[in-house]
Amino acid sequence: MEGQGVGLTTLRRQAGGALIMFQVTGVTGFEMRNLTLDGTFDTDPNVYQDMGLGLTDAVDFRIHNVAFQNLSRGIEIHGDPIVTRGVIYLNTFTDMYYLDPVRGALGYGVVVYGSGTWPPLRLGTAQSVFIEDNTFTRNRHAVASNNGSRYVFRFNTIIDNRENAAAIDAHGRGVWPRGSRQYEIYGNTVDNAVPRYAGVAPRGGDGVIFSNRFSFNVTNDLLLTNEGGCVGLYPLPDQIRSLYIWNNTVPNGASARIVLQAGCETFIQVNRDFFLTPPPAYTPFIHPHPLRG
Repeated sequence: MEGQGVGLTTLRRQAGGALIMFQVTGVTGFEMRNLTLDGTFDTDPNVYQDMGLGLTDAVDFRIHNVAFQNLSRGIEIHGDPIVTRGVIYLNTFTDMYYLDPVRGALGYGVVVYGSGTWPPLRLGTAQSVFIEDNTFTRNRHAVASNNGSRYVFRFNTIIDNRENAAAIDAHGRGVWPRGSRQYEIYGNTVDNAVPRYAGVAPRGGDGVIFSNRFSFNVTNDLLLTNEGGCVGLYPLPDQIRSLYIWNNTVPNGASARIVLQAGCETFIQVNRDFFLTPPPAYTPFIHPHPLRG
């Protein structure tokens, strides 16, 4: 699917009624490029579920040079994490945010859902959803995940994420059968003009977080917590168990702060559940992603 270019081909939502602009299911090699998907950013309650592009059971997809704006969800991906894979690159995601007076806030640049399975970790491989070299401006979460998902979020620019959410998110087990399984988060920048809640805040799952830079207006650079809080017996279902964090900084070169959510100190412990060194034999997957050509 191709337009004539960002700002030249614009598909715009009309007021009234929730809209999924495009839904693609069971396709290998799908590509979208060179257009703008524009919501209304209005106050209709149904806008709470507006979406630009939905992908289900998609393999080797490419989404690039697309402007997503004024939606509650830019791209939403569902599928078996050992099958679903592709790359999202060189896009802009602007004003992905909607605040409902009853249901609260929603807003995702990209959200990745697995199929409820819990596959083994496969860090540094092609078998993931790659989100790279994009710009996210005034989003709630630039990326979020759940239900056995795998994603790689790398070399992205995040500007002024919204007040009540982490810029980079991974849900734990909650409303879905499983929490996030795997994430690789590196080489990103988070720059806020005013203080915001968090830079990266995984609530479960495992992976790597390294070489990211956070502005001084990030209240919690790296916030480690658990979906629903830390109540019960260790280990909690799908909690952080094997997370590696290293070489994250703030603008003056100092190390970024790692903050444990209050009450989680006995559930999420250094050198047991998270580590301050790279994992053994880990190498990031090649960048740019080979599907970019």
